[in-house]
Amino acid sequence: MKKFLRTFAMIFTVWLQYTYTDSHGNLWGVFYDDVENCTYQKIQCLVKIDPLISIVSDIVKTLDVADSGKERWAVKIMRDRDVSKVNLKPEIATVEKLTAMPVPFTKFPTDDIRYPAERQVYTITAQVVGFKLETDKDIHMVIRGASGQTMIVEFPDPAQSAKGTHGPECATARATCVKQFGQPKTWRKLHGQITITGTLFFDKLHGQTGVAKNGAEIHPVLAMWVK
Repeated sequence: MKKFLRTFAMIFTVWLQYTYTDSHGNLWGVFYDDVENCTYQKIQCLVKIDPLISIVSDIVKTLDVADSGKERWAVKIMRDRDVSKVNLKPEIATVEKLTAMPVPFTKFPTDDIRYPAERQVYTITAQVVGFKLETDKDIHMVIRGASGQTMIVEFPDPAQSAKGTHGPECATARATCVKQFGQPKTWRKLHGQITITGTLFFDKLHGQTGVAKNGAEIHPVLAMWVK
């Protein structure tokens, strides 16, 4: 069904563009012998057409990211509408600080909204506990703070993170992880201290390995260093 809707939306977008514009980008049915009226009519048509193209584009975007992951996937790969509001200057934090933050919603949202608390990049140094490869091809890693509290950090599938605004950083961070610890499959314990930088994300609690009590994660990881 999603494949059908995506195909229909893309064909509809192309139809709008080619039906209402000629090869020079001029709107059909507009007479150019009267410059003032031409300009006025063209603006009126574009005001009606452009929102339709924008809406269809958003539908294609949402369907595309929904195929590879669930639960606010666009936010997880920094492809959401509010990604430009993220403060990319890292704030130093700890596992304890992030896992003590209040959850910004009472019920897990079904849309791709990015809450104010998720508009900040953090840098954390912690002990690495282990990692595994998820079914959506993300690398799921668990880190532990000084108190013993754990939380999840995720390295997205490069094929998906490339669709976001920070694809290269995500891909480099994941490559660093694999170079240091190898390619994960099933859960494997790890040891050592790492420093990671990434965006805060509040995930749905569903029994994930190492999940924080408030669902706080670093997702995606944008950089990683090994001590």
